[in-house]
Amino acid sequence: FAAVGRAFSKLPYIEELTISRSLPNRVTITVEESEALACIVVGDEYWTLDENCKILGKATEEELEDLILVSGIDPGTLMIGEKLVTADGDEELVAFLARVLFNIEERGLKNGVSYVSFDDPNDVRFDYLDNFIIVFGGQDNVDYRFGMLMSAFSQLTLNDVGIVDVSSISGVHFTPN
Repeated sequence: FAAVGRAFSKLPYIEELTISRSLPNRVTITVEESEALACIVVGDEYWTLDENCKILGKATEEELEDLILVSGIDPGTLMIGEKLVTADGDEELVAFLARVLFNIEERGLKNGVSYVSFDDPNDVRFDYLDNFIIVFGGQDNVDYRFGMLMSAFSQLTLNDVGIVDVSSISGVHFTPN
């Protein structure tokens, strides 16, 4: 167990580590790697986050092209291998960001999203494919609203451009540009 703890602290890209033992003398260690999904700006540096908001390290120039830029969250002290902590200790905001990033990854939207704005946590917004601005709203019913968004995308084409508002669970509103 001590070895597992050291591995997580020294190697932040480890998402999950499983140890199994087979008699008489075999130990198998299986490692699942974390993937940088987003980045947050601290001063003039970009720091990478996985879908669970774990800090993975400083982003390289090459990585920045494929990462989702998260704005509007003031990070506290960043600890590589640890979960993001805001300057004011707002754990709910970090959990909300993690839920949004998880849904973006899980629903296959990652390659189309370039930023997520938490400038107003009750009015979160992000882009998709440079065609759509998604007005997401606050932290209630995140999974359900992502489901509504996916339903809306199934009815829109790549030629459509506009604002997709899923901030209310009563329905999706599309405003073309």
